[in-house]
Amino acid sequence: MHLRINETDAALYLDGVKQGNLFVCFSLGTAAKKNYDGSYTYFEQNGIRGCEWILKVPEGEHIIEVKKFGKKTAVTKVYVFGKTQVELDVSLQDADFELISFSAEKKRFNPYNPGTLGMCRFNFSVTAPGEGMLEIYGADSRLVYRRGLKPFAAENAHSTWDGRDENGAIVKKGIYTAYLQVRGAASTEFIQSEPLSVAVDTAPSVPLSLFSTSGLSAGLVPAAHLMPKGSLYGASTCGTDFSLSKGFKTAPLFLGFAYAPLEFLELSCTTGTEIKLSRANPLIIQGCLKAVCKSGMFRYGALLGGAYSSGKAASVFNEGILHTGSLFAIDHGPLCIGVSEQVFFGIAGGELYPLNGNLKTGVSGSFQKGFYAVHLSAVLYSPFSSSGMQGFGRIQAGSDVCVLIPKTLCMPGAGIYYTRDKNGENGFTFRIGAAIYH
Repeated sequence: MHLRINETDAALYLDGVKQGNLFVCFSLGTAAKKNYDGSYTYFEQNGIRGCEWILKVPEGEHIIEVKKFGKKTAVTKVYVFGKTQVELDVSLQDADFELISFSAEKKRFNPYNPGTLGMCRFNFSVTAPGEGMLEIYGADSRLVYRRGLKPFAAENAHSTWDGRDENGAIVKKGIYTAYLQVRGAASTEFIQSEPLSVAVDTAPSVPLSLFSTSGLSAGLVPAAHLMPKGSLYGASTCGTDFSLSKGFKTAPLFLGFAYAPLEFLELSCTTGTEIKLSRANPLIIQGCLKAVCKSGMFRYGALLGGAYSSGKAASVFNEGILHTGSLFAIDHGPLCIGVSEQVFFGIAGGELYPLNGNLKTGVSGSFQKGFYAVHLSAVLYSPFSSSGMQGFGRIQAGSDVCVLIPKTLCMPGAGIYYTRDKNGENGFTFRIGAAIYH
């Protein structure tokens, strides 16, 4: 198949499969550039610059599509007989300027959250080059923000609003209306989009947490913070556990997710394994449901969860088959102090005994400011059985630091935890990982 296209930077599709980009050639020589279906050369004739393709295709009917931003898509059906060559000229025509779509990624956001967590991104699509501006109006129809957009160089583009007015001050809580004004490169009149409603809400803050006193329902001490409604959180962590007397114990690897379907409810799931030197690596799966209410500066709630392990596991984040508990916290500005009381029944990898387990008492402190968060936590495990409490079990204390990378939704973190069991054995756990918000 021999094709001649009157553009040098379009995209060619054969039967719906992209054959590669045709890049603008700065040296219009005879040298051909290879791709996996054939070859093409650049040409210039009568002031027209284009590309000439030679494609090897099987016998039968084929659909040729040539696309370029600012041009109408050319679609041609052609039948190629065996051992023959088909000549085809494709000429792209200018497209009329149109606004195809305009949408907001968030219907509600908190501008006090750091980075892109505190912004609303508006996505839009146009058919040709042009320019435009984003306008935000308050409930009183007063213009609070206007931003000129970069010249459109592709079909899909975006603009963001950080919840601030034209003076740089964060706007008041409420509903705001966004409009997109666009026009083509050769046009003098703007096209206005349909209005979009966006809520600025300072209540649903995003907890910057990764390991222990986190927004997740699992961890050394589960916090009374919740992810905002509709948000999704994913975290991948790894580390090492070792004893001061016996050396290396395990290297835990975990992948966790959290989702908030309602303003007061959060679901989380964690799965992973522990790499050991002497035994098979167990499969560990944990799930938890957490409900939290807020009254002023106080937070209180409850959680219910369970876990499965194919073998005995030592990780500080794998403590029992079934557990339930309550949470309480005082939240004041960037500081949050919390306590939790949880009951763990059974031992992961063992059998479930209703009257055997651990009573876990935890305290935590969380400080979040801007792009970083610091967390401190300590827990006391008190074993119990049908005969009653058995005294001291073990104590664990730790700290982790998380940093949100500016202009991204990615947050790396690191943590260290100390453990002392009932036999007086001391140990440490190190963790590193990264989380992504959506």
